[in-house]
Amino acid sequence: MKKILLLLIAILSFSVSVSANDGVLTATRTLKLNITEDTAVADTGNGYYITIPSVDGTRYITCDYDGVVSSYVNDVQRKHNPLPLLTKNEVKRYAQSFVVNVATDILGNIDLSKAEITYNGIFNVVYYRVHNGIVYSNNYLSLGIDGDTGEVLSYYKEYSKDGVFADFKYLVSSQQIFDIFKREGQLNLTYNKKISGSDVSVYPVYTLDQTLLYNAVTGSAINTVREIIPDNYFDITSMYEKIKDGKEPGEEMLQPVEAQLLVRSIPELKITDDYRIVSARYLKNSNQKYLIILNYESDFGNISVTVDAHRGIVCEFTRTGAAPSVNNEDANKVIKDYISNYLGEYIYNLKLSSVYNGDKTVYLYERMVEDIPFPANGLCIAVDQSGNISNISFLWENLDFSADGIISLQRAYEIFNEKCKFEIKYIFDGKVNVPVYALSSNTTGIIDAKTGEVLGYDGKKLHVAKYLNYTDLETFYGKDIVEKMADCDIYVSRGNVALYDEILQKDYLLLISSYLPGGKPVIENFADLNDQQMEMLYNAFTSAGILSVDEIDYDAPVLREKAVEYFVKTIGYGDVAKNYFIFDAHFKDVRSMEKELIGYIELARSLKIVSGSEGYFRPKQNIKNGDALIMVYNYLNWRTNNEIY
Repeated sequence: MKKILLLLIAILSFSVSVSANDGVLTATRTLKLNITEDTAVADTGNGYYITIPSVDGTRYITCDYDGVVSSYVNDVQRKHNPLPLLTKNEVKRYAQSFVVNVATDILGNIDLSKAEITYNGIFNVVYYRVHNGIVYSNNYLSLGIDGDTGEVLSYYKEYSKDGVFADFKYLVSSQQIFDIFKREGQLNLTYNKKISGSDVSVYPVYTLDQTLLYNAVTGSAINTVREIIPDNYFDITSMYEKIKDGKEPGEEMLQPVEAQLLVRSIPELKITDDYRIVSARYLKNSNQKYLIILNYESDFGNISVTVDAHRGIVCEFTRTGAAPSVNNEDANKVIKDYISNYLGEYIYNLKLSSVYNGDKTVYLYERMVEDIPFPANGLCIAVDQSGNISNISFLWENLDFSADGIISLQRAYEIFNEKCKFEIKYIFDGKVNVPVYALSSNTTGIIDAKTGEVLGYDGKKLHVAKYLNYTDLETFYGKDIVEKMADCDIYVSRGNVALYDEILQKDYLLLISSYLPGGKPVIENFADLNDQQMEMLYNAFTSAGILSVDEIDYDAPVLREKAVEYFVKTIGYGDVAKNYFIFDAHFKDVRSMEKELIGYIELARSLKIVSGSEGYFRPKQNIKNGDALIMVYNYLNWRTNNEIY
C-alpha cells in the first residue's frame, strides 16, 4: 500500500510539473505523442528539450516556450529496406501533412509546392523559405522520412523570425544587370594556373571577381570586403615533399646555418636572440628546387620561416604571439621597406590588388605579366597592430606565358551572357535582407580566353549539372523498375539517356560503385565526372581487384558477361564465383561464355540478379543502360527479400 501511495504521488507530481509547462503539452500534442511518466523536460533558456522514452525507442523534441517545435528526432530502431515501398510523390504528401501540422507559425512563408527530395536509406525532404518570390536558402525545413511507412524520423527548422526584408515594388532584370556588368568592365583578362601531377602550366582566362554583387532593386554594385587570410596564402609548402633519399643540396645553395644567418639579418622579421632554433629541414619540388624550413620558439611565441635555398628569398613567414619589442611603426612604411630591400627585382611586376584591415593589416600584391594579372603568384604580407610583420607568403614561378590567339573581350561577354548568367538571392547587409544578383551557383564565370569554353576551378571544361531524362522510357519493357530506381536516386547518368543504348564502362562502374566493399567514393554525380573524380572511381575498383588496369576504357561498352563479373565481385561474392567448376550450367549458350566467368553468371542467376531470355544469356552482347538498372534492382530486391540491410 505504501509503494502504491508513493507511485501515485510521483505520477501526480509529474503531471503537475508538466501541466505547468503549457509549451510542453502543446509540442507533444502537435506531434501526436503521449507524455509518459519517464518523460524528461529540460529548460534550455529559450524553451524546452523534451525526451520521451518508450519500448521501441526514444523521441527528442526541442520547442520554444509556446510549444512551437523547432526539431524532432524519432530514434526508433528499424530496418531500412534497400528499395523503399513509397515513391517520392507519396513521401512528399507525408512531408506536407507533417509540416502543415507542425510549422503553422511559418506556413505562409514556405513553398510546399517545391521540395528537394533525395533517398539514402531514408527519404530526405527540404523546403525553403520564399519571400516576395525569392528563395531565402538560409531558412528551411528539413525532414527525414521512413521510405516504407512514411513516418517522420526527424524534423529540423532553421528559421529567423526576426529577419527583416527590404521593401521593393520592382526588381532590375538579370539582362539589365548583365548590361551594367558589361558597361562597368567587370570581366577581366588574367592568367590562371593548372597543376596536373608534377606539371604546372598557365593559361589566359576572362573572369570576374567571385564576390561581385549587384543590388537587385537599384542595379548598383555592392562593395563587399573580402577577408584575406595571410597564413600560407599561396600554399607554397603543399607543393613540396620531404627529401627521402637523405642527400643534401650542393654547396651552391644555402645550407641551414646560412639560412639562419640570413633570416636573422632581416630587421623587419625581428628574429632576435630571444628566439631559439627548434628545427631546420629541406624540402624540394619536382623540379629539384630546394626550400629550407626553419622553426623557432621563444617566450614571446613561435616563428616559422621558409627560405628559397637557391635565391635566398623568404617564401613564407609566420609569427604567432607578440614580437619582443613594440615600435608602432607605420604599416605602409614597414611593407614598402621590406619589398624595396628584399624583393627589388620583382617590385615592378607587383601590383597592389587589395588591402584588408582586421586584426592584422593584410596587403595582397599580384604578379603582373605584361599588364595581365597572374593572381596565383605574388606577395601576401601582413602587419600586426604593433607594426610588426606577422606573415609573409611569396611565390614566383618560372612558367611559360602566352596570350596569343585569344578571343576578343566582346566575344567573352557574349559567352558569359549565354552560359554563365546571374541569379537572384538575399544577403544581409547588416540591417535588412536585400535582394541581390550574384554569379549563378551553376557556373564559375571562368572563360578560357583561347577556346571560349567555360572552365571549372581545376582548369578543365566545366560540366554543368544535368537533369535526369530517359528518352525512351515509355517504350522500355522495364519502365516500372526504372522509375522505381529513379525514385531512389539510382540512375545511369544525368542528362538525356536512352535505356536501349549500350552503357559505357564509366557509367556502369559509377552505377554499381555504391555496393563496393568499402562504400562508394565520395562523388556527386550530378554532372559528368571530372578527371579527379574519374580517377577516384577507377582507383576504387582496381584497388579492390574488381577491374584490372588493362581493362580500363572509360567510353567502351561492357559485355554482359563482364558486367556480371564486375557486379558479383563488387557485392563480395567473387571468391565463390571464381570456382566455375562447382556450378551447373543453366543457360543454353553456356559454350559461348568465357569459362572463367561461368561461375559469376550462374551465381548471379541463383541470386535472381539475372535471368536471361528464353534460356539464353547472350554473354557477348553489350549490356544496355536499362538492363544494367534492372540487374541492380534485382540485387536490391534480393537483399530486401533476404533481410540483408
